Amino acid sequence: MRSWKAAGRASRADEDDLWNRFKTAQDTFFRARAEVYSAKDAALREHAAVKTQLLDEAGQLVPVTDVRAARAALRGIQERWEHAGPVPRDAHERLESGLRRIEDAVRKAEDAQWRRSNPEALARARGTVEQIRSAIAGLEEQLAKAQEADNPGAVKDAQEALDARRSWLVEAERTLAELTG
Repeated sequence: MRSWKAAGRASRADEDDLWNRFKTAQDTFFRARAEVYSAKDAALREHAAVKTQLLDEAGQLVPVTDVRAARAALRGIQERWEHAGPVPRDAHERLESGLRRIEDAVRKAEDAQWRRSNPEALARARGTVEQIRSAIAGLEEQLAKAQEADNPGAVKDAQEALDARRSWLVEAERTLAELTG
């Protein structure tokens, strides 16, 4: 249009003919461009519909009960998600954040399962329980000796230490039970 205006005027008879030809070409161009944009917009809306269905499907994975099955299903959903293509701007954040929320839930479930099944943590928990049990056995012997010697101060100290170790044992056994599931 700028070039048209910069070209200057032609004779009146030629001007109307040139203008009609230019206007027809311009209308054809803008009509074609509108059709392309309309087709792109329709495709983007179609992609958004596919991703919405995938998001609904992924939403059924939460809460995660079987971590392996959830991870496998999520992987398949993510692959189809990528193949679905781009979506309109107004739907992008809603869809992406929805999928991220589900991915985070699956990841947290995996982390929790790993913490429960981590062999090092399990070995440490078992070792702690055994150490506390051993300490309790030693303190019970000390308490018995203090009671035989009729030493009230030693009895009191041994009983306090024994009570503390027993409460520690309850906590350590609870942690071990959580890890062994």
